[in-house]
Amino acid sequence: MAAVAPISRPSIASLEAPGLAHYLAIGLIAGAIIALQISVMRVFAVGSWSHFGSLVVSLAMLGFSLSSVVIFAGKDWFDRHWQGAATAALLLVGPLAVASNLAAQTVPFNAIFLVSDPGQKWRLLANFLLYLLPFLAGAFFLGIVFLKSRTAFSRVYFADLTGSGLAGLVVLVSMYLFSPETIIVVPLLLWAAGALLWFFAFGAWKRVVAGAVVAALSIAGYLMLPGLLGIPDIAVSQYKGVAYARNFPDGKRIYRSVSPFGDLQVYASSYMHFAPGLSDNAAFGMPEVPANTYVGMYRDGDGPEGIMRNLAPADQVYFRYLPMHYPYVIKNKPKTSSCSSVAASPRKPRSTPGRPR
Repeated sequence: MAAVAPISRPSIASLEAPGLAHYLAIGLIAGAIIALQISVMRVFAVGSWSHFGSLVVSLAMLGFSLSSVVIFAGKDWFDRHWQGAATAALLLVGPLAVASNLAAQTVPFNAIFLVSDPGQKWRLLANFLLYLLPFLAGAFFLGIVFLKSRTAFSRVYFADLTGSGLAGLVVLVSMYLFSPETIIVVPLLLWAAGALLWFFAFGAWKRVVAGAVVAALSIAGYLMLPGLLGIPDIAVSQYKGVAYARNFPDGKRIYRSVSPFGDLQVYASSYMHFAPGLSDNAAFGMPEVPANTYVGMYRDGDGPEGIMRNLAPADQVYFRYLPMHYPYVIKNKPKTSSCSSVAASPRKPRSTPGRPR
């Protein structure tokens, strides 16, 4: 009597009865795709303008649409060779994410001249096509998984949606820890964990090792290649405010804070002047007008917004010549909005007599 082959082995191989590891891997890969969308949006917001970064969501949807069409057209082939196709697509997600981001920094576009310079639209198209590649690879992997999970489709789809939602929260929290120059590390880590778990679920130990090597090289390449090749981590448009501050001869960044609310940077330079912080009467009524009174604050490279530094007691009479002093002249003890300043210890601004608090 012929031996009966185990039922669990072929059912798992065809993804008709996935295990917990399969669901976790699918959730991580789907989450990595969402995290990559948010990360690329941050790169666009800092390098050029966030309006164009919002189109990354459309790129991801385009990747899923294209992959669905190709899988449907070659359904029989993907049904027979699904494991090899899924493995290739999965291993390509990380390297393509690194290569596309690196290449995109070599073809920056200037949105200001998008209408007047015909070459700018081709640069923008090149950026979109480059960033489409990792989403296309990820979409192929998920599409093949859905194709082979007919009986478990609802559970696989639930894992996909759950992983996407949780990864969105993870990448938002990670923005407190990672700057825009390194934020793509987050989707790379999610992808690496998902890929290793996927191969582990099938007991494919050689693919586990291959996946670990590809993941390590991808993350190392993302962090090291820009410096080795002389390519900026993020090519910031020369027309953004922070680009001017960095080019001032005595420009110096004195503060930086990254969060989901933006990349906040403060620069100091004697070349920064802000109105209405200037007064003709101050020149005549004061022995000496304090120099370098303001520093410039930039959020995602846009700005500057003038912030007055803490002044020495002898220079505090300067406040009387500023519009912000008028509430104290018109009304006794007025209620004014809070105002912060950047000094040597910007996190603990000190109140100044006669100054709005």
